[in-house]
Amino acid sequence: MAKSVWDEVKDLFKSEEQKEREKQQKLSEAKQKESDVIEKLKQLDEEYVEPEVDVDSLFPYEKLEEKQPDAMTDEDIHIKAEKELEEEQKAKRDELNSKYEDKKSKYDDDYENAKKRLKDAYESAKGRREREVENAKDSALRGGIQRGSILPGEIEKAERDERDDKRVADMEYSTKIDSLDKTISALESERQQAISDLDEEYARKLEKRIDELTRERDDILKETEDYNNSVRKKNAEMAKDRNDKIYDYLSSEQKAKEEREKKGIFDEKKQENYLKRYEIARDFYLSLSEDIAYDALMASPDIRYYLGEYYFNKLSKELKPKTERKVYV
Repeated sequence: MAKSVWDEVKDLFKSEEQKEREKQQKLSEAKQKESDVIEKLKQLDEEYVEPEVDVDSLFPYEKLEEKQPDAMTDEDIHIKAEKELEEEQKAKRDELNSKYEDKKSKYDDDYENAKKRLKDAYESAKGRREREVENAKDSALRGGIQRGSILPGEIEKAERDERDDKRVADMEYSTKIDSLDKTISALESERQQAISDLDEEYARKLEKRIDELTRERDDILKETEDYNNSVRKKNAEMAKDRNDKIYDYLSSEQKAKEEREKKGIFDEKKQENYLKRYEIARDFYLSLSEDIAYDALMASPDIRYYLGEYYFNKLSKELKPKTERKVYV
């Protein structure tokens, strides 16, 4: 706001100290009023959003894919090794049991024959007793001997002979059965030992196969990890190269943009936004006393920030006091 001629005349009679006090008072009052202006500029600043550069389109992100290892777990390895060996193990066990059953079956007839011989011996002993009794009866009749006087003794002897024959048969049968049982028991022990040996052999083969499969798995894992390490290194190099290019590009664009904006060249939306800021600030500072407007502007870093370099310089040039002195006659 320009001073009236009368105000300028009155200033001629004021001391420099008084002028400075009045100026500082006006600047203080202007600073308080300035807060409303800054709030409006802040709102405009929040409304405007710098358009983001689509760096992903300009610099597509490239990444090599890592391999997923097609490797078995320890449990998978154990199951695979067992499956590989189980058919062979079953065949060997079946063959072993079959041989045992074949050998054992050969003694089944011996058991039956022993039973038959025992039965035959019992029948033979019984037949002998019956014959001896009949012979005793016949002899008594032919000799004219009374049956009652000799027959009981002969019958007792025949029965004793029968018991002796059966006892001998029982002993022979028992001896035979014991021998057969020992033979079968020996065969069973032989079979159990063979099964134990077979199981130990299976355990050794299983352990060996598991070790082989584990080494194969570990080789796959190492090969995959080596490959993935090289991929990670390459990806890191490509990412750094991309970031460097993006940084160089954005730095160059930012510098070019700053140079354009120093000359007042803005994009359409930014131009519109900053013109509104400029007009709000200009209206405020032109409403101040001409002798403090420029100093008030220069003392406000917030106004400088919200106007930007171009519009701040433009306003400061407009507000800068003229150097020529007025002479009143």
